[in-house]
Amino acid sequence: MGQYWIPVNLDKKEFIHPHKLGNGLKLWEQAASGYGTSTALIILQAVMPEGRGGGDLDLNSDDEEYNEIAARVIGRWAGDRVALVGDYAEDEDLPARFHASTIYKRCRAKTKEVRSLHPDKLNDGTPHKCSHQASGWHDEGSYVHYVETSPPKFKDISEDVCRVVEYVGGFTYKGEDGWRDMDFGDQENVSLQPCECCRKGQSTPKTAEEVVADKKTVQATKNGTMLDTLLPDEEIA
Repeated sequence: MGQYWIPVNLDKKEFIHPHKLGNGLKLWEQAASGYGTSTALIILQAVMPEGRGGGDLDLNSDDEEYNEIAARVIGRWAGDRVALVGDYAEDEDLPARFHASTIYKRCRAKTKEVRSLHPDKLNDGTPHKCSHQASGWHDEGSYVHYVETSPPKFKDISEDVCRVVEYVGGFTYKGEDGWRDMDFGDQENVSLQPCECCRKGQSTPKTAEEVVADKKTVQATKNGTMLDTLLPDEEIA
């Protein structure tokens, strides 16, 4: 299966979950994504209390709710000790006080298995994921899934971070559970960085061809291929 990795803030005891950001949990899946944890880490570590030049992140959009989120996300981890820690980590991987071997588990909620009836029962003995519950499956006439019994020890700040990544990337995350998708919609032009200068028309937005290329890259990465492996046009929704 390989090793799974979580970006964590060792000082604040916070983390972001790659699946919520549209990435897989393996390092290559995160490193090769055009958006996701790599973009999130730039946002979180940018020492930018205010915009001071073209190309800076936007803190003064027309959306006041977004501005409040951006203010508490951009630069939130600046100056802190930040690491990507895997589920195979050993204590000696980091200074002893961090107990590296336990960090991944401390970023996971405790759960219990629950079996319940489901209108779309399958009883063929083969696990089958439901469309509405990515973490569940059918077994012996019952729908099996996990429910959270206690939250992670580290704080998950993914939802706020997702909102800023969506704004920066010009797309929307879709999905409530499991690995989310990046939905670029039907836009013909998507600006990589909707900063003040872009919104005033002083920068050139991406062309339709560039947007399609971005979609190919995102899908190729999600399928576990290398970044420079693009899918045929007909496979891009």
